[in-house]
Amino acid sequence: MHCTQLHRALFIFTLAALPAFALAQSVHLKIPLSIRDNNGHSAIVYFGVDPSATYCIDPSLGEYELPSDRCGTSSICAYFADSRGESDSCLGNGLLLDYHAFAFIVQADTYRVIFSAQDYPLTLRWPSNLRTFYDSARIVDLSGGVLVKADMLGVDSLVISDATVNQLIIHTWDPKGFVDGIWERNGATPNGFALYQNYPNPFNPMTTIVYKLSAASDVRLEIIDVVGNTVATLVDQHQQVGAYRVSWDAGQHSSGVYFCRLQAGTTSMLRKLLVVK
Repeated sequence: MHCTQLHRALFIFTLAALPAFALAQSVHLKIPLSIRDNNGHSAIVYFGVDPSATYCIDPSLGEYELPSDRCGTSSICAYFADSRGESDSCLGNGLLLDYHAFAFIVQADTYRVIFSAQDYPLTLRWPSNLRTFYDSARIVDLSGGVLVKADMLGVDSLVISDATVNQLIIHTWDPKGFVDGIWERNGATPNGFALYQNYPNPFNPMTTIVYKLSAASDVRLEIIDVVGNTVATLVDQHQQVGAYRVSWDAGQHSSGVYFCRLQAGTTSMLRKLLVVK
């Protein structure tokens, strides 16, 4: 067989060997954010991610536009608005629940919450175990944290005494779990191990690979070419239960298809990578 034909045959065989569990993954998150004034009046809103969400209003997910008077005569009011600050936003008068699209386990999202109250100070509170669901999260004022800021993974509340502060920005990075009882991950094996699709893909020259171990294992993570040669070994050690993130620099390698192979104990998984230069 001609060398080119052999390479093509091996390439087709390797694609066919890709397991079905390695083709997709999804996460649903719904995070409560409560706001309470000095007299005990409170409001609650929710933010999160869903694989079927769009940037606009999604009634099928429980998102609904508020009426024009928003909160009526309530002594405290809170809602989400367009984080881009556009006056003709498709979010209209605002939402009590704001889902962003879940695209990948490595992603960043920005939410803008607006609130009003008759009595300050205000106390904002969120789940104390937020670290379980995000790799990073912070809340800041519109100036980027000059007046108000908090690491949402380090604390579970924030007190606002300045009545001129009525909007905050929530930045989250890398959603990874569930809060309201839903955790969908179609990228995991039945025993709980997972190798997620690298991000970005295609890429040049850097990409990030994320995997999860449900048991302590001897782990080998390597990059192989279409003929099965190992071109890089990223991990070769015993690791404990948890999620791990590894970067691969393909700067010294040519454009083309590669595969990331994770061997964890007796479990083996593959992902297709595409280098484009």
